[in-house]
Amino acid sequence: MIVNFILLNQNTNLYTKKVQDLSFIRQMRLIYGEQSGNCLCSRSLEEEEVKLMVKRISGKDSLWNGIAESCDITDKSFASFTSELNKMFTKYGFKTCIDKISFLAQAAHETGGFQQNKEEKSSHASSTSTYKGRGLIQITGDLKDGEYNEAGLYKKYADSVNDQSIISNPDLVSENLHYTIDSSGWYFARIKKVPKWSGTWSSYDNIRKKKVAYFNEGLGKTLLELGPLINQDSKYFWLQSKIINGYSKKHYLEKNPNGWDDRKEKFSLIIGLFKTNTECINNPNKLDFTDKAPWMKIAIEEAYNAAFIKEKKRPVAAMVKKYHNYNNYFDDPNTPNYIEDKEDAWCASFANWVLAQANQKHIKSPASQGVLTAEGTNFIRVTEPSFGAIVLMTNYRKDTGASIGKGHMTFLYGKESNGNLVCLGGNQGDRIKFSPYKQTGVSSSRKVKINGVKVTIEQKFNGFFLPLNYTPSQIDKEIEIINIDNMNSSLSGSTLTNTSDSNESTL
Repeated sequence: MIVNFILLNQNTNLYTKKVQDLSFIRQMRLIYGEQSGNCLCSRSLEEEEVKLMVKRISGKDSLWNGIAESCDITDKSFASFTSELNKMFTKYGFKTCIDKISFLAQAAHETGGFQQNKEEKSSHASSTSTYKGRGLIQITGDLKDGEYNEAGLYKKYADSVNDQSIISNPDLVSENLHYTIDSSGWYFARIKKVPKWSGTWSSYDNIRKKKVAYFNEGLGKTLLELGPLINQDSKYFWLQSKIINGYSKKHYLEKNPNGWDDRKEKFSLIIGLFKTNTECINNPNKLDFTDKAPWMKIAIEEAYNAAFIKEKKRPVAAMVKKYHNYNNYFDDPNTPNYIEDKEDAWCASFANWVLAQANQKHIKSPASQGVLTAEGTNFIRVTEPSFGAIVLMTNYRKDTGASIGKGHMTFLYGKESNGNLVCLGGNQGDRIKFSPYKQTGVSSSRKVKINGVKVTIEQKFNGFFLPLNYTPSQIDKEIEIINIDNMNSSLSGSTLTNTSDSNESTL
């Protein structure tokens, strides 16, 4: 998530000024051509990445399959869908990554992953109304006598595109791909705004004042204009979602927007797909990996791709399979490399895959303790910690002190204020996430059966390792203080607490 808690332990005023300065500088560079990049700020969507986006959020390889009812769209090709999105973004002024991604996330939720573009029949009166919800953001007519049979937004949109047939045939908005997308861009950029919440609300006036104070920078802005604010504080994506749904004067923050969990998950998945946290030139909190261990940029991008989702859910299940397959660790129980507990042991598969993408020395093995076997040939043990160093944890029997040949492999990202190592790795709480490890003493323990006898296994720090021939830079050696909950919140797209659980691999 592109939120301001990525940078820690800074004076609030200085931080705010820094964000503003960086945003201005990057915007000027973009305008005058002094900065380029592969992010969505500087280019159009491509058909193949739109296909990948739909696959990641819906699990489907095609568009507009319908949900309970068939979808009316006549042109269901990815080529046309991509083209119409790009035309709409240009027409209505969607310029930055966050502008486009927040729209796509909201549209993905409203359409069930781009599978249905109209309101299906339900217990809601709007679903059987003449001017029911249609389009990517489901524009709806005005309520009269319990149904939405007054043209309302349909009339305004028909006037804006000079096509009055939309009023007599509102199904055009759900049948015509251009109108499906264009109407939603129009609504997002020109129509729907955050109220200024002025005046007096009698018994609800205290709630009004709270809203005004808390969302002060967003008052009066369109959904599109909230983009830069979302870049700085995730509460404005919550507000954007709430405004789409309808924000009752009775409520402050106690009731989340409809479908909130799905909206924020889709937002995080699309953020990860387009590498907004590492590539976006207009992201004031863009993570900078210049002169740092090159594999860590890949590791953090994978973490954002995974969006704090557990290993058995889409898209992480497919990611885990990718890591295992690279390391000759397959799903087929008939292959010689199959291991029964594969779902519980993918930390080393993740780490070695990451190192391989950065062209660093590694081993093709799912075994964490393989680092020890390859010490001197592929890895080198070091005494000093550095950013990106492999942190090897080993499991020992408490009764004998002997290693059981299993443990955990992860990457050093920083330290907690109490001195614990903060590591980014796979299969940490069944996720790709940040977790703490003790450099001295027992980091975690559990009871397991060995040869039918229940014994206590203790996981302890074994050492720091680096890929052979990699020399840490001075920046690598500057270990930062990290707040684990804040970092995991940045992966998930929402505020999390108590995320320091482990449940690491034992392979």
